[in-house]
Amino acid sequence: MHVQWCVRGVAEPDPTWLDNLFSSGGLTCGWWLNRPDGTLPTAEIAERLDDLQLYLHQNWFDQPDPRFPPGRVRENTPFISLSAGVVSREVRFAANVVHRAQLIASEFATRYGRVPGVLIYCWVVTSTVPAVSIEAVAEEIRDLNSNRPYSTYQLEGEVAAKIRVPVTQLYAYQRVRRRGLSYRLDPAVFNPTFTPPGPLSDIRAFL
Repeated sequence: MHVQWCVRGVAEPDPTWLDNLFSSGGLTCGWWLNRPDGTLPTAEIAERLDDLQLYLHQNWFDQPDPRFPPGRVRENTPFISLSAGVVSREVRFAANVVHRAQLIASEFATRYGRVPGVLIYCWVVTSTVPAVSIEAVAEEIRDLNSNRPYSTYQLEGEVAAKIRVPVTQLYAYQRVRRRGLSYRLDPAVFNPTFTPPGPLSDIRAFL
């Protein structure tokens, strides 16, 4: 297993939610966020953490959920999209191209420059092989060596956390907005309750 640093982009965050982020339970999945009573039916977690729901999360995110109607996949997903960046192989130019996690997350957070957003920096534990049913580890769906189904969205460099990223794994956040041809980041706001992953081995930075 590895510790993987990641970035999450959130568009137009609610000011109250952002102000309370570091005193909350952390980042939660769409399924939990959209529960009317705010509670998670833990008995249903195993049913949702499977390969099909992960595929729908990656490829049908804004489409109607065929397994758990009503609502779209994004409203029912048990996964949380993070980016760790990714490398693509450009055969025509005999070159490898790095797609940076901060840039990918900034595009999502600002809806490609149209709105203000926020970047949230965090770490998660990932497995070197697919382990979709194990809640404690995130899925490196960016990694084609272990996650081989084709996806149009592979270059988003996604790491899919499950159910929740605890608040102690959130390092900081930065507001982001588009300015001309680039993105402008405000000074970082750091989490006073952050727990570094130092005691764990195999720590990997995002690209």
